[in-house]
Amino acid sequence: MNLAAIVWLYRGQHRRFLSLVKEYLRHLCEESDQVPAKLDAFEARLRDLQGRFDRLNEVISTHTELEAVKKRAFADAVGELREAANLYKTDRKKVLAGQQAFSQRYAKALPDKNEKKHAARQAFDHIAVALHDLIKQVDLLYKLAARIADLASEVSLAPGNGEQDRGEGMSCDRRAAAKLVKQLDEERKVAVEQMKRAIYFHRQTV
Repeated sequence: MNLAAIVWLYRGQHRRFLSLVKEYLRHLCEESDQVPAKLDAFEARLRDLQGRFDRLNEVISTHTELEAVKKRAFADAVGELREAANLYKTDRKKVLAGQQAFSQRYAKALPDKNEKKHAARQAFDHIAVALHDLIKQVDLLYKLAARIADLASEVSLAPGNGEQDRGEGMSCDRRAAAKLVKQLDEERKVAVEQMKRAIYFHRQTV
């Protein structure tokens, strides 16, 4: 709660305080409604990267001149990202369903009475916690993608055994993946900031 709200309560200006809380709830609905679009952009970039990583993994796994340990390290990293992405999808669906239900209930009919404002804030409590967890998952997905890109950059496919064309194709995919990882980081920052804004306004209603 900000300093102005505390002063208003101290001075007995309850109506003014309740008006501010109502405004916070309005911002909460508006900011949380923007979360899905920001996550969509992040996820689209991630899917693009996953497709490229899968293709790289296929080339690496069949390359005869690469050490088995390098093949395994890359395959394991790709598998870890896939598993993390699947868990994220499940949690994201639950979080956004809760957020949507909250907005549908309160966005067009913001509560006026204090007890109803408390009820609205409490209704978002579990969503705020879930958003915190989703932020951690988004950060993890980026870190895993960046790690795979680093592993790919360390893999050199020497031409030979008729594999020159595949090696050249992999080099192109590696460069594209490295560029996409930077873009993924930008999308991550935007999505995380949007979720934090929703959490911020939820905190202000306490």
